Amino acid sequence: MSKGKILIVDDEIAICNSLCNLLSGEGYDVDYRLGAKGGLEVIKQQKDFDVVITDITMPDMDGVTFLKEIKQIDSMLPVVIITGSTADENIEKTFRGHAYEFIVKPFTAVKIFFVVKQAVSHYASLKKFKSK
Repeated sequence: MSKGKILIVDDEIAICNSLCNLLSGEGYDVDYRLGAKGGLEVIKQQKDFDVVITDITMPDMDGVTFLKEIKQIDSMLPVVIITGSTADENIEKTFRGHAYEFIVKPFTAVKIFFVVKQAVSHYASLKKFKSK
């Protein structure tokens, strides 16, 4: 049984593959898209992801805009933002846009596992509360 369904959205195939291998090895059902536009398409079509992990800097759409678009589709869906820089001026914008968490590269497997587990649990609680 899957621990949850995760969508990875990044423009770097190496990051997508690394996160997919890491999370699927822990029992998660993982899919990925190269770029925000592809990510939005699959979120609109499937609507069954428990967490989205995305880069903040992508060529087709920045992470802040991507986050806003996701929240229009599902305001409760946890979005974890990853970046290569702590000096990124978009950090504050992503939290104001209701990012679940912000992770700086390079990150550890332990950090990813912890954040994803918490986000899946958080989303399940929100969905349960909303259905009452």
